[in-house]
Amino acid sequence: MKRILLEGIMNLGDLVASTAAVSYLRRQYPQWEIYYLIRPGFEDLLAQVPGVAGIITYTYKSGGGIGGIWRLAKKIKTYHFDLFLTFDPRKRTSIAVRLAGIPIRIDSDSVFGWHDRTYFFNRHIPLDGFDLNHHQTYEAFIEVVRRVKTANLLPLHGSVIKKRDDNKTLNASYHKDDTNKFCYTEYRPVLIRDTLSDRLRGVSAKERFSVVSPYVVITPSRRGSKGAWPIENWIGVIQDIVKDNYQAVLVGSREESVKIKTILMPKLQEVLVPTMYKKVIDTSGQTSLIELMNLLSKAHLVVNIDNGVGHLAAALERPVLTLFDDYSDSAVIHKPAGKYAEILTGIQNDTSSISKVREKISTMLQII
Repeated sequence: MKRILLEGIMNLGDLVASTAAVSYLRRQYPQWEIYYLIRPGFEDLLAQVPGVAGIITYTYKSGGGIGGIWRLAKKIKTYHFDLFLTFDPRKRTSIAVRLAGIPIRIDSDSVFGWHDRTYFFNRHIPLDGFDLNHHQTYEAFIEVVRRVKTANLLPLHGSVIKKRDDNKTLNASYHKDDTNKFCYTEYRPVLIRDTLSDRLRGVSAKERFSVVSPYVVITPSRRGSKGAWPIENWIGVIQDIVKDNYQAVLVGSREESVKIKTILMPKLQEVLVPTMYKKVIDTSGQTSLIELMNLLSKAHLVVNIDNGVGHLAAALERPVLTLFDDYSDSAVIHKPAGKYAEILTGIQNDTSSISKVREKISTMLQII
């Protein structure tokens, strides 16, 4: 039995995408126990990922004191890991795993397109020849673990251990592990839906907010201005949804809920008759992560501006529509990895974009 620790100090959407690597590792190394290093708050997400044996939480803070690194190292050491793998190298976690004495410490070229060199690893996986701009993020995670397997960097198959030479990057060659038949979609992130209801404690969000099927989940806001669609543009979209006899369930963080509660909901109350307004359910800022996943798992459709909610819904195998605007050129990278995930690009603050979104939602609801 080997124990591997994967670094998952990431945002929600990226963490979901990284679980595709677990699917690959489970198939290639069924004898391994796979653990995750994550930020606090994502425990319920990893509990729904098949094949994750356990998690370690670390309150990562760039520029924080050495005390946190030392405490993390002591905790990691108790697990006796054989291997550590990071997809996005960070100095603080690399120091911790070195202090913890993990014998094989692998970093890779960052799956996000940058690489902050660190010197506490003894293996390196380059992504030469893999164009990050033409692959979804989950595919980049899979590509890293494919190269871990095929570059002969691990002493798990009687191969010679290769090391860095004077801290220089090891340009290891690799061969295709699955010939030309390899398909990334076989390893897409998938979360277990069957146990979600069982893990809810007390009254669920659906019961608290009187959510009943059929319903559409919408994330009409997002933190910061980048990628945000003016919240007023959602009025016509939501009108269509409730007139089609769906509930419109609004979700978002506490920060995002401010615009929903102070701008969107009052405007909807003005334009909708009371019976239609009752079909708009605002849960923003009021749900835990496990409750959010439960809502998403039974939604007829999830509509979002590029954020973690879309990636969660796609991993729960729900139909998803993700809107991209000011960085549509990177839509291929950030598209949620789901069989039923679709995107719209070039969404701007204009009448044409609003019409395009309304038409696409109508089409998707007719197909479902």
